[in-house]
Amino acid sequence: MTENNYRILAIDDHPIVLQGIQALATELHNVSCTTKTDIRLEDLPEDSAFDLCILDLGLCGKQSGDFIARLRTRMPSCRILVYTMHEEPWIADELVGLDVEGAVSKNSPLDELQQAIRHLRCGLSYYDPVFTRLMRPKALNRLTLKEAQVLKHIMNGLSNAQIAQAMSLSINTVKTHRRRIMKKFEVYNVTQLVGKISL
Repeated sequence: MTENNYRILAIDDHPIVLQGIQALATELHNVSCTTKTDIRLEDLPEDSAFDLCILDLGLCGKQSGDFIARLRTRMPSCRILVYTMHEEPWIADELVGLDVEGAVSKNSPLDELQQAIRHLRCGLSYYDPVFTRLMRPKALNRLTLKEAQVLKHIMNGLSNAQIAQAMSLSINTVKTHRRRIMKKFEVYNVTQLVGKISL
């Protein structure tokens, strides 16, 4: 990302949706938006260096994971935001397994998409509350009892040393639990973790 321009690539098979994304994105400071109606990455210029890809999963069919992997290979620093009309439990299952930084429902107010762009631009993840409600129990259910206890302490703002003292564990054990929690929630820091499990 250059200092003066945050580049968005929006991929959707509905031109009117792309026009809406483009209009909304360019209302933000120093943002440009390129649109595509298909998922052929080879059509992109070799020097394509987008900062964010807003992707309609429906366009990928059952190949969403494969497409996202190819997108990561072609543009490693590009973050990915899913923009979908589906709000069913199966989409939450799919989102948990995908290598993306966030998701927004097309049924949500337009400022939800703007908020997601702002979060991802700052290096955070962002999930529409519609998806957070569906995803949160699934991630929490994958935690062990010790991980759940560590998570509670993390959410209360305790440091590794404080958690170790409260739970009578070594700091290394707490760090291991913390790493596993981050992996299960697919986040990289406490800010992202809080954003993913808080409504």
